[in-house]
Amino acid sequence: MAQRSVRIQLLGGLRAWRGGGEIDVGPPARRAVLGLLALAGGETVTTRELVDSLWGDRPPRSAVNVLQTHVKHLRKVLEPDRPRRTGSDALPHIGGGYALKQVDVDLARVRCLVAEARHRDSARAAELLREALRLWPGQPLADIPFLASHPKVVALVAERRDVLARYADTMIAIGAAAEALPDIAEAAAEQPLDEPVQARLIRAYHAVGQRAKAFQLYQEVRDRLVDELGVDPGPELRAAHAALLQNENTPVRRRPKQLPAEPFGFTGRHAELSIMDDWLTRRAVAAVLSGATGVGKSALAVYWAHRVRQRFPDGQLYADLRGQVRSIDVLTRFLTALGVPAEQVPADQVAAAALYRTLLAGRKMLVLLDNVTGPHQVRPLLPGAPGCFVVVTGHDRMSGLNARQLTLDALGRDDALQLVANVLGPELHDHLVQWMSSRAE
Repeated sequence: MAQRSVRIQLLGGLRAWRGGGEIDVGPPARRAVLGLLALAGGETVTTRELVDSLWGDRPPRSAVNVLQTHVKHLRKVLEPDRPRRTGSDALPHIGGGYALKQVDVDLARVRCLVAEARHRDSARAAELLREALRLWPGQPLADIPFLASHPKVVALVAERRDVLARYADTMIAIGAAAEALPDIAEAAAEQPLDEPVQARLIRAYHAVGQRAKAFQLYQEVRDRLVDELGVDPGPELRAAHAALLQNENTPVRRRPKQLPAEPFGFTGRHAELSIMDDWLTRRAVAAVLSGATGVGKSALAVYWAHRVRQRFPDGQLYADLRGQVRSIDVLTRFLTALGVPAEQVPADQVAAAALYRTLLAGRKMLVLLDNVTGPHQVRPLLPGAPGCFVVVTGHDRMSGLNARQLTLDALGRDDALQLVANVLGPELHDHLVQWMSSRAE
């Protein structure tokens, strides 16, 4: 089916190919029709919508006829081998409008890459987002300027900015801010009053060691906000500035050691310990230990954490989230433990989480989150950079987290008896074994 080989580029100037050759789509209005149909992703665009997009509030009386002529010419270039008087497969008339079918559009490929990045680790996500931006070099339908204010085009501009923001945050998190810095700076120049965008550039300058430039930018943005909008910097800008101050005021980084004492008498769980050791060698970033109350999740997590703590020389953080403790409260405790002065800890959870990820970037830290009730508590507490490892314990498996999952069962009989011996002593252990044997008889 020849029409299946049609490719359309929307991201940048509009271009189209059929097979190996580029198609001459025609004049701007016809190009606009093809672009609007491609933007619809195979859905029908009504004649009224197309007329409004081409001529606005004052269409000529011949508007519908002119539109039909454009569609006729598009069908010819998309399906040059279609027999006369047969229906169009590529551009059929459907329900008072037209739909573009059986074509490959670059926007769909970009969205697949962005969606896949959500489920990958930071390094792989950065690669996928970089490829998405490579396929999206600039303004959608850039060669059709009268469509620049079309709602779908405006939405695409915002969508690209979101992709660039995710890419930039990921690159900063994995220690590759220098590679993304030109894109971050360009976005900041385009949006001088957008606080998250400006905060991202401050964090990027900070990450590449240009602290003086980061301080200067913060002052410029603060003055701009006050002069033009009459507002002070919001939470994200304050968090980026706080990270700069933190770096300035505490040249020696704190190394918290918050693990609880090793569980007395721990025994068994050899298979589980081996699995968790293996996760570290595979560069996993988080693990969830789930199981029924009393099965020993916390004991296993704490015991294993002590076994591997030497592999995390920058410290260990611990929090018991039993009783629906809020993530912002844990972030506050963690930031304080990492050396942030209490008055500089952001009250806003988004800003606090951003500062937390910034401080953990480049460090090797172990984070143990005990008795978690659900993923919503965990997400703000996940570091953004490789090198750190998070262990979570809770009743249920936590879907939606980029984490390894391990469900614990009760200890086997021999391990359970050994645990009793370790805790109660050999004499009481022998009495218990005799009692169990008599009950079995």
